Amino acid sequence: MILQSSYRRTLMVQTAHAKALRTQRSLIARELHDTLTRANTRVYLRAQGALSASAEQPEVAALLEEIAETSRSSVTELRTMLRVLREDTPAQPDTAPATDLGAALSSARSALRRAGLRVTTTHNGRLTGLPATVAATLVIAIDEAVTCLRTCAATDTRSQLVLEVGRSRADLLAMCRIADRYSPHDHELTDRAGLLGLGERAHALEGTFDCAVVGRQWLLTLSLPLAAKGSPSAT
Repeated sequence: MILQSSYRRTLMVQTAHAKALRTQRSLIARELHDTLTRANTRVYLRAQGALSASAEQPEVAALLEEIAETSRSSVTELRTMLRVLREDTPAQPDTAPATDLGAALSSARSALRRAGLRVTTTHNGRLTGLPATVAATLVIAIDEAVTCLRTCAATDTRSQLVLEVGRSRADLLAMCRIADRYSPHDHELTDRAGLLGLGERAHALEGTFDCAVVGRQWLLTLSLPLAAKGSPSAT
């Protein structure tokens, strides 16, 4: 009798805790939607509107196009993460929007070329049907890699950005020769806040992440399992 009563109390506490967490996650998702998503959507629409007025100014048009694409990608990423945030079991696989990774790679290619870099951007495997958290993390990783490449890559050698999606893992590789203005020991090359965040995301998804400078070569590697260990879809 005592054990049964204790079990019921424990179950009630667990149920109340789970309900409170769901409510909190829904509140966070709603606030993010009403602030960041709406703001980014307005930026995108205004940049698109300004594009038509800058047809005779190619440099201005290119910048506006980049702003529009960045804000569009941000909205897509936010919506993906909001959907994950609202799930009762966020560790379970979900399907990301089909155009996320393709659009991210296309945007990366354009941004790197506009920065004057000689870049090879390739991918192998299907970009659709990935777990939402994996797809969102890859999009963030691509964006962070582009930021780093634009910051530190030498313009007289070829840079690489490669995404490979297999049956069980997705791997991202970014590499370049660092510009002469940087020392191989410069902490900015490997200790940026975005890079540290990527490491945390990879760990949370039971993946691996590394960013290092070898000689004068900057190298970023990210590997994510397509199903977390112990999940129903894991094999």
